[in-house]
Amino acid sequence: MSGVSESRRHTQHWMFERIGLQFMVLYYMDNIQLQLNSIEESLSQWLSQSKRPLGLLLGAGCPSSIKVKDTDDRLRPLIPDIAGVTTTVNQSLNASNTDYKKLVSRLGDDLGQEPNIEEILSHIRGLALVVGKHRVHGLDETGIDRLEKHVTTEIAKIVAVDLPSERTPYDDLAVWSQAATRRNPLRIFTTNITFS
Repeated sequence: MSGVSESRRHTQHWMFERIGLQFMVLYYMDNIQLQLNSIEESLSQWLSQSKRPLGLLLGAGCPSSIKVKDTDDRLRPLIPDIAGVTTTVNQSLNASNTDYKKLVSRLGDDLGQEPNIEEILSHIRGLALVVGKHRVHGLDETGIDRLEKHVTTEIAKIVAVDLPSERTPYDDLAVWSQAATRRNPLRIFTTNITFS
């Protein structure tokens, strides 16, 4: 296997699993295992080359892969996926905000399906751009701004969580990146930006 010993390859494979790297590769070929092995080997070689710059993207789905216990000892994602965030925001705002409920219903009619939170928030922000001094869906500029603040406040409540005290893939990634000797610094990018 191009100079990579079996024990080292096993260690690297374990490392990839422990730091939570997941690869989704869709090939509509008969020999998919060969393709996956080739991709894994290429990635192993790339990560082992200390002279090449390396950047990692931690996507928005990473926190949903970390499971924590709920109040009734059931496992749930640290931060839910888009569907989970949508459900939680809808439950909260549908009960307390008739403007939100009407807007989501109208948007669902326009889309022909239940909108997710990204579509809802994009729609509200789009309305804010065009409302001017008029009313859209019964809302003026102040009402649309207030609605956006309600939605973003609910989202912030959902995503403002601390990592659990147990070891997570984020901890493993930090340990791996600290132990790796590289000529250039490791760059980690995320779509989840928080300011404190």
